[in-house]
Amino acid sequence: MSMKQVIRKIGCSLMAFALTFMSMSGLMEGSIVKAQVTVTSTTNVILVDGTVNSNTSHSGQFYDGTGDAVLFMANGTTYDSITLTATNTLTIKNLNTPKLTGGSKANVSFWGSDFTFVFEGTNYIQDLSVDGNSTIKMAAGASLKCDSLGIDTSINLATSLTLGDGTNATKDPNTAKGTLIDDIEFTSTQSQPEPQPVTRTITFDANGGTGTMDAVTVTDGRQYTLPENKFTPPTNKEFDKWDKGAAGAVITITEDTTIKALWKDKADDAAVDKVDEKIDKSQKNAKLSKPKAGKKSITIKWKKQTAKGIKGYEIQYSTDKDFKTNVKKVTITKVKTETKTIKKLKSGKKYYGKR
Repeated sequence: MSMKQVIRKIGCSLMAFALTFMSMSGLMEGSIVKAQVTVTSTTNVILVDGTVNSNTSHSGQFYDGTGDAVLFMANGTTYDSITLTATNTLTIKNLNTPKLTGGSKANVSFWGSDFTFVFEGTNYIQDLSVDGNSTIKMAAGASLKCDSLGIDTSINLATSLTLGDGTNATKDPNTAKGTLIDDIEFTSTQSQPEPQPVTRTITFDANGGTGTMDAVTVTDGRQYTLPENKFTPPTNKEFDKWDKGAAGAVITITEDTTIKALWKDKADDAAVDKVDEKIDKSQKNAKLSKPKAGKKSITIKWKKQTAKGIKGYEIQYSTDKDFKTNVKKVTITKVKTETKTIKKLKSGKKYYGKR
């Protein structure tokens, strides 16, 4: 009698022991055996209802609904999960056996009759023994390397190992019937699907202003440049900055983000109201150079005034050439200043100025 036959008989005796002395409901579809498991002599028979038989004569058996043993694993074997994903289909993820020396090294055995074993991730089995008709299948991107493979035909000469859909092998597994073949690897013909990038949505909050700004979608972890404000400010307010920083600042987006507009009082109009009474209308107008237009702005230059008593300048501009409506005033409080850039002008509008 071969060592593999002895292992199979011990396994059957142990199964009978478990059925006689333990309450076992059988393997249910969708059940997952505890993740990150290492099979040891103290937790060597793992039953699907969570109970553990500490019989040290065998390790890591899984049962189907009829009480038949399906899978054997030797002590020291590790895996992430083992799941009954469909009737007679066991899915195994990242299973690895230790390298044993001397004697029998049958550290994983397929005992299930007409069972399909689906592997996910990267798997290694030093010695795989197939004792019942089985199908082996690699999920997309998965692989299984075996140092040796044997198919036991001592009980049933028709015992075979079938390759599932989308699975290749470096050797014909059925050349291992009644013997052992070395160094066989199973791989999937399907590549692992590329993970879809995670996207984040950026929305804008007018915070009391009016108008809309379209939401923006960016890839998670990417940098995003804060835009110019397109909201209409509340009455007597103007845009200051975003709550995430000034327009033009670069931020990193790692979650769905709402960017809120922050407003401030219109400083220019308030200042003009206070200094209008101090304007000396008897002074001559400052001589201006040709204004330089920018993007929604204009830069004005003039010659510094040296007359006694001058403490600053006032610039008036309007879209009305008669200066009856929409008149804006800018006050410069330092007499040494000789240039001023007026920003936030509207594109396509004609502006008139006074000095």
